[in-house]
Amino acid sequence: MNLYIRFFQDEVLAHSVDEAVDFLSNLDLGDFKLDDDFRAGLEAFMTAESAHPKWYKVRSNIYFTVIRTEKETLEEFRAGREPLQGEGSVLNKSLFDDNSESPARRKARLNKFYDVQPGWYDMTLTFKRVLSIPGTGKFQYRDDSIRVCCTAKSGIDCYNRVIAYLRGREDIDPRSQFPSVKGNNVVFTYLGEELPADYVSSHS
Repeated sequence: MNLYIRFFQDEVLAHSVDEAVDFLSNLDLGDFKLDDDFRAGLEAFMTAESAHPKWYKVRSNIYFTVIRTEKETLEEFRAGREPLQGEGSVLNKSLFDDNSESPARRKARLNKFYDVQPGWYDMTLTFKRVLSIPGTGKFQYRDDSIRVCCTAKSGIDCYNRVIAYLRGREDIDPRSQFPSVKGNNVVFTYLGEELPADYVSSHS
């Protein structure tokens, strides 16, 4: 059995605990301890029979995810062929890069996020939200979206503010997964330095 590990956009398919710890040791996990107790717990999880993912808390509302898998490569796992016993897949291909997009088009789209243009932004973000299944103690992932209009310095600044807002909401399970700007689940429009009057009237 292997381990799929994901922390924000960093991910790996590890074939051993040593490989998993080596990957984690290169991430910014703050004070999280990759000690013998962690290794023992990960080893036990790796050999267990549960198909449920395991979350390790790094700091408030920030976790990394570990999933047992028989897949041998990251590409096989990312193909999304591994559901969680009817609870919905932890993995959603839309959370990752859209491989159908040309490199030039993707680069141009990403560059727009980093253009510094202080002012108002209209952003829509689609993410995988964890929802409990009543009476079962289980959960499932479902697509949810949020549309926000706010001031920011750039598209990436607006994105970071929206993510921080979602992570701070008590009604959103911290195990929910948020998309990268590299995919197509984050779109925005720069409205200008001043909020257009027609935008206010059309959204009031």
